[in-house]
Amino acid sequence: MTDLPPWPSAREFGRRYTFYALIWLAYLIYPLLSLFGMHSVLKITVGAIGLLVFVPVYVSAFTLRPPPDRVTFVAAAAIELIGLSTAAYLGVPFLGLAVYVPVVLARLRSGRAAILTVAISVGLMVAVGRAVGAPSSLLLSLALVSVLSSVALRGFLRFIDSTLALRRAQEEIAQLAKLEERSRIARDLHDILGHSLSLVVLKSELAQALLQRGAAGEAEGEIEELQAVARAALAEVREAVTGYRKESLAAELLRAPTTLAAAGIRCDVEGQLAGLTDAQDAALALVVREAVTNVARHSAAHSCGIRLWREAGQMRLRVDDDGRANDMVTPGNGLGGMTERLSALGGDVKWRGGNGFTLEVALPSQD
Repeated sequence: MTDLPPWPSAREFGRRYTFYALIWLAYLIYPLLSLFGMHSVLKITVGAIGLLVFVPVYVSAFTLRPPPDRVTFVAAAAIELIGLSTAAYLGVPFLGLAVYVPVVLARLRSGRAAILTVAISVGLMVAVGRAVGAPSSLLLSLALVSVLSSVALRGFLRFIDSTLALRRAQEEIAQLAKLEERSRIARDLHDILGHSLSLVVLKSELAQALLQRGAAGEAEGEIEELQAVARAALAEVREAVTGYRKESLAAELLRAPTTLAAAGIRCDVEGQLAGLTDAQDAALALVVREAVTNVARHSAAHSCGIRLWREAGQMRLRVDDDGRANDMVTPGNGLGGMTERLSALGGDVKWRGGNGFTLEVALPSQD
């Protein structure tokens, strides 16, 4: 076992971590059943108290806020003591409590410490098991379960760390992308408006000076030029804003595999983009975004295919998945709006459900 990095805040990982830790409590069914077969009130009392003490100690060792190593050692030692002492007094069924110790010890940051303490714990369990007459096959089984469960939990902790690190990296990338986009927009607006607004100031000052000298005709000409510059600047700003807002089909096709991968869906994209007008590109981009969103949210699919091709003077786009879909699909706002946009461009939309869902659109080709 290798050393684990500084503990991530497991609270970020939600309930899955707690579930993984608590699911092992299902094995308490064996000592519980053995209590019902005992006739000694003293033994039943000791067994019940042992279990009642064991459960909160074990659960406290798996609180979502990772404890220091010394707390982990204390919890593991308490569980070891409860398990081995009850097994020595009550017999083999309680020997399984000692299996929980390696699971707790797997949370130690140091890999060497985890290996050493797990080995000592398994050795003590085997020794007590031989003393109470446990079969060799059972001891071998318990030893294997102890080692494998500790290795599995340690791997799960590494998975938590990697997942949280990836999530933080994605958030940082998204933030950097936003900052870069803001910088780009600022640069574009400066380039677009800087010259125009400087010219507006100069023209207005010149017109004011001409009016003060009584040259109204010349001032009027300057004002007309000022108006022309302002209109041109306004048009450039509108064109720039339209460019920012325009959806890009290429960008949506690049984004689709990442979006679907986040939902556990494999995505294959193939086809060519040349020969589309700006309006067609924007319309197909919206189709891809709507279709991918629906697949990710509602399909429960394992794979999705996006294909773009030309056929019989048309540019065709098809999105299909292998998820769940009814034979009769009622068009909602998404499909309805999609149909209206494409109809305005001379295209059409078809879809079918059943074994998965297929959406196919066609637009007149410009080639």
